[in-house]
Amino acid sequence: MPREVVGAILAGGKSSRLGRDKTWVEYEGEPLLVRTYNLLQQLGLPVYILGRNPVEYGLEDRWLADEIKDIGPMGGIYTGLKNLQKSLLVVSCDLPFLHLSCLQVLLQRRKKIDPDKVMTTFYYPDTGYIEALISIYEYEALEYIQRAIKEKIFKLSLAIPQRVREHIEVKEEWRDYFFNLNYPEDLKKLQKNEK
Repeated sequence: MPREVVGAILAGGKSSRLGRDKTWVEYEGEPLLVRTYNLLQQLGLPVYILGRNPVEYGLEDRWLADEIKDIGPMGGIYTGLKNLQKSLLVVSCDLPFLHLSCLQVLLQRRKKIDPDKVMTTFYYPDTGYIEALISIYEYEALEYIQRAIKEKIFKLSLAIPQRVREHIEVKEEWRDYFFNLNYPEDLKKLQKNEK
C-alpha cells in the first residue's frame, strides 16, 4: 500500500530566462505560487514549498530550503523526500493553466501502481518526454535521486529509470495544462488566456 503523499511546490528557480520572479506573476488575480498552493490544498493534502522562503506570501509554515543548491528541480525534490520521508506530489510553481483534474488523475493512477514503481508521471509516447515537474515521487525515489546527484546527473528523466516509472499517456486536451512560464513571450500567452 502506498505511503502518505503530500503536496510539494517547486519554487527554487532563479527565473533568469523570464527576467523576473515568476512566483509573483499573476494569473486570474493571484501570484502563481499562491495559485499553485491553493490548487494543491483543494486535494486535501498538506502542502510544502521547496526552495525559496515564501514568507512574502504568508506561506512560510511549511517551507524547506534546498539542501543542495544549483542543481535545479532535483535539489527541491531531494530535500522534500529526505526531510519529509513521505511521497511527494510535485508541482512546479510556474504552471498557470494546471487543472485540478490532472492532479486527481495522478493520484488515482498512483493507487494502482506496482510496488517497484517510484514515480507516477505524464508521458508523451511520440517523444518519450515526461512531465517530471507534475509527478508523484514515492519516498523510495530518494535512492535513485541520491545516486544521480552523486553521479552529477541532474535530469530527472535520467535519474528515475523508465522501468520504475508509472506512465500516464498525455491526452490532447491536457496539453495546455502543462504550459509553463519560462520566457517573456510566454507572458503574452498568459495575458491572452486571461481575457
